[in-house]
Amino acid sequence: MYFFLFGSIIRLFKENKKKISINSILLKYKNCKLVNKIEGDYDFGLNVYGISKIKLQKYKIYNFHLGSLHNQRGSFIFFYKFIYNWQSIDLTFHEVNEKFDVGKIFNKRTIYLNKKTTATDVCFLYLDNLDFLKESIIKLNENSFNEYKDYEKINLVPSFAKLFQLSINYLYKKF
Repeated sequence: MYFFLFGSIIRLFKENKKKISINSILLKYKNCKLVNKIEGDYDFGLNVYGISKIKLQKYKIYNFHLGSLHNQRGSFIFFYKFIYNWQSIDLTFHEVNEKFDVGKIFNKRTIYLNKKTTATDVCFLYLDNLDFLKESIIKLNENSFNEYKDYEKINLVPSFAKLFQLSINYLYKKF
């Protein structure tokens, strides 16, 4: 429903037809593998588009997060962009810890949005900025990071009723 109201169904189908995925890009590197079950030793783990809490391991796990760790934490960033009228969205590469979307930030890129930016455009920001993924992994060797001292509330996946209510409120204010 949300992509019908705030997205581009045409772009969604075009991107799906291309069959480009972040996993397929990362798997081009011989030292990367996609695992569903952790068996063996790893230098570190990467999480891309994760939707559940990651169990911390004996090695570090890094997350590619769509949003700023300061005020765009959590899920459904493509939805909250419209609700909060964000003028930009960050791509953030950070170390996972026991809390959701907080911790050491190794790389961040701010993407400025315009009024024509759709929910679909937001969903594909990583594919539109693939160089950010490679750049982020390289920055791990630099071992320099930033970290926020305060965080705004986490954005959770809204219920269908909440999604419908906020979408109607947004459309009402717009017209």
